[in-house]
Amino acid sequence: MDITVKISELPSEVNTNEQGIKEFYVKANEREVFIAINSKQYNKLVTAQQTWPSWIGRIEKTYFKLLGEWDKNYFQLVAKVAKELEMNEKAVATWLGFLHQPHGVIRRIALPSQEVIEQVIKLYQEYLEGEEPPKLGLHSWISQNMTDPLDINTIHKVLADYREKLKKNKFGSRPKPKPKQLLLDAVTENNDKVNDNETIDNDRH
Repeated sequence: MDITVKISELPSEVNTNEQGIKEFYVKANEREVFIAINSKQYNKLVTAQQTWPSWIGRIEKTYFKLLGEWDKNYFQLVAKVAKELEMNEKAVATWLGFLHQPHGVIRRIALPSQEVIEQVIKLYQEYLEGEEPPKLGLHSWISQNMTDPLDINTIHKVLADYREKLKKNKFGSRPKPKPKQLLLDAVTENNDKVNDNETIDNDRH
């Protein structure tokens, strides 16, 4: 089982154990999650927090910049984003999957009024057009800039719903698989046919 934890800011208390591993806790859906990573990975997080070029928000920025005029399938878009940012394609795909699908308690939250939704989306678009990451996490920043502050989980639900609708409007309900996956599906289908034929022949004998 893979678990993705989004970190919008690093904790102030970080312990370094005898092996040089950085250890700290972060909150995720009101639960404390213990994280242990090596110094090299931790330093990358520090750099990402301090500089726009390494900021994870660049994935969103690049994705939505390309989405409007994209005429190929979703998986090719993921590859294009990864290439432009010189990032690992699997990491980009994982992050975009996280952006489009609300998890856990977020799924059960009701959407607010259309007026509130439009305000959240407008602020989100400002965020994507910004030249540097906000000082607060995205959801907290949006909440503070609303006419009336909104629960961050509700903001999360609004944004996930918005992103998913854009994706479905562009690519349909199910993105077309990669060529490799098409080959695997074809092999599976052929194997099924062979097995079915063998079963028929055995029944005849």
